[in-house]
Amino acid sequence: MEENQVKIVMYHHIIDSENSRYSKFKGLTIEEFKVQLKYLKKNYNLIRMEDIFNYYMSRENKLPENAVLLTFDDNYREHYDIVFPILDEEDVQGSFFVPTITLQKPVVLDVHKVHFLLINADIKKLHSDLLGMVNKYRKEYSLPSNNDYIKRFESGLIKNTSRFDTNEVIFIKRMLQTELPRQLRGIVIDELFKRYVQDDEKVIANELYMNINQLKFMNRKGMYIGPHGHNHYWLSE
Repeated sequence: MEENQVKIVMYHHIIDSENSRYSKFKGLTIEEFKVQLKYLKKNYNLIRMEDIFNYYMSRENKLPENAVLLTFDDNYREHYDIVFPILDEEDVQGSFFVPTITLQKPVVLDVHKVHFLLINADIKKLHSDLLGMVNKYRKEYSLPSNNDYIKRFESGLIKNTSRFDTNEVIFIKRMLQTELPRQLRGIVIDELFKRYVQDDEKVIANELYMNINQLKFMNRKGMYIGPHGHNHYWLSE
């Protein structure tokens, strides 16, 4: 690694697979996370966000060789319950990036509603229902035909690769993440969420996300807290 270059290791779900209702989400188990953290501590220099700030502000404080920064996205409650105690015990800073709407309202982010759809619904049925909703809103939003969306996906005009997902799952994700107009995406996701997910959205939100007091406590204990947008939109798209 070149001098003053930093590797960023980004985490999302760290799951207590035996006790979590979210165990079907893609993520690491607690033991897998501990093994990775042990490996990183042994083979790299784990740095703090402040080290990066100080370097770019002064250009005097060199960053160590093999520097690694640990980040955790999406404000999951498990970051407080599981990750933070491990990092605190190991004297390692984590940088936690929070979509701020999760601190203001008991709502589930659209990106996470899609996760819930994928683990609750039959994928072929969900695929069919999604295309049915595109038909429903085609005239109002001047949408292409379903065949046009499918051909664009098959040709690669809609990004169609993933290390983890089937083509049907990738198509559903891309349609609900980037391809449909932003206002319509929210409408379609909400309708499908109500159809396939029985639990109350407010209950899920209160279980799924950290609150402001938990974030403040982690910050007082040395963790870095940063913004991850407001609604978690795909700004690059």
